[in-house]
Amino acid sequence: MTNFSLFILPILFLILIIFIGMVFLKSISKHMRLNQRPLKIFIAFYTTVLIIAPIIYLVLPKTEVTILTDKMQQKLSLENQLLYNALFENKATEFDEKFLVYEWSREIKEKEIFLKMMNPEEGSQVGIIVQQSDALSNQITGKLYRKNYLVEEIHLRNFDSVNINIVDILNEPLITWEDATTLVVKKPPNKKLSFVLVSDATDIIAFNNNEDSRENEAAVKIKEWEYAGPYYLLITVPKNVKVWSDEGLRIYK
Repeated sequence: MTNFSLFILPILFLILIIFIGMVFLKSISKHMRLNQRPLKIFIAFYTTVLIIAPIIYLVLPKTEVTILTDKMQQKLSLENQLLYNALFENKATEFDEKFLVYEWSREIKEKEIFLKMMNPEEGSQVGIIVQQSDALSNQITGKLYRKNYLVEEIHLRNFDSVNINIVDILNEPLITWEDATTLVVKKPPNKKLSFVLVSDATDIIAFNNNEDSRENEAAVKIKEWEYAGPYYLLITVPKNVKVWSDEGLRIYK
């Protein structure tokens, strides 16, 4: 069920109860006659709400986020840890189906390559892991992985932070070859997301009379943040090829 549904359904339910109440009073009343015009106006209003509701939904921000339970958060965090371990144990292929974004290969004649990180102070972090291959060819392969990205900056009213997973809608790093020996990794720019949060602060439609709750956030509020997600770039090179970066020689086994 979408956030918009969670907001609009209580309102429609309240209107329906009022409508049923009016019909019931009309049916049991023997001495009071209800004017048909107010009833027709009410029916027209209710029908209009039903028609307009989908239109309002279409113009709302389309970003979908998954609010996580503690159990799901632990599951996704464990998957991240398993991926991290696999990257350093030459077992990352087991996680290709879930985490692999894309892969590439390149034939080189040189015996060394250089890694260059662009805009290192901006955008998402990209962890570069280099492993050696026993292959006799001069082929270099690269595999870009993106782990589950959990965010803890969202608050529903005065409750604790709510974790969300937005891994499928992030920008990707740009990986290019500047020349025959220089591999350039440009961090992806942050991506601004807009979405609707719905809390149980239903005071605005008179479902909640708790005085304290009136100090909380409104029931529906559009939130905007800039998000970036962590990536891993796994580079596999033959044993006779050295890999250099701005930080010096980086060979991880």
